[in-house]
Amino acid sequence: MKDFRIAITGRPGVGKTTLVKRCADLLKEMGVRVAGFYTEEIRSKNGVREGFVVVDVLYQYTFELAKSMESFRYGQALGQALPRVGRYAVFVREFENYLEVLEREMQNADVTVIDEVGPMELLSHRFIQVMEKIIAKPRWIVTHHIKIKHPVIKKLEAHSTIRVKLTTTNRNIERERVLRLLREALKE
Repeated sequence: MKDFRIAITGRPGVGKTTLVKRCADLLKEMGVRVAGFYTEEIRSKNGVREGFVVVDVLYQYTFELAKSMESFRYGQALGQALPRVGRYAVFVREFENYLEVLEREMQNADVTVIDEVGPMELLSHRFIQVMEKIIAKPRWIVTHHIKIKHPVIKKLEAHSTIRVKLTTTNRNIERERVLRLLREALKE
């Protein structure tokens, strides 16, 4: 298997998570051992975004990463005590507990997939350390928030072999290009 380091960026809602999920599915279908996670929105019955969950790529279990302050029905004080990004309280301790599991999964993985390096994830010092380890690996796919300026993102960009900036006009073409490049790397 050929080495690849794919960094994907783009505005929110442009398809970064969709692309990462497609890549992870392709890798698993081809028998590649994958570790990592992607994030998904939590929406209310009427479509209002209430938070985010992390989904483990290997085992598909989920946990809450962040919850809007408005959605804390009885635990408003709990929400006030947590670190915040915008209107979201972030469960940093739970995320760091998961990172222990992720590091174990990465020891046996051929490829690591992370969606995303964003402001909520960067509240965790442990996440930054894990990202340093991932960047040093030969094969990874990582998305990052387009507006965040952080040393780990600069390092991620500097070490990537393929950079993808998704937009609403190029996302289908770029998705097919990335999947084609993955297939080619897996054949070698």
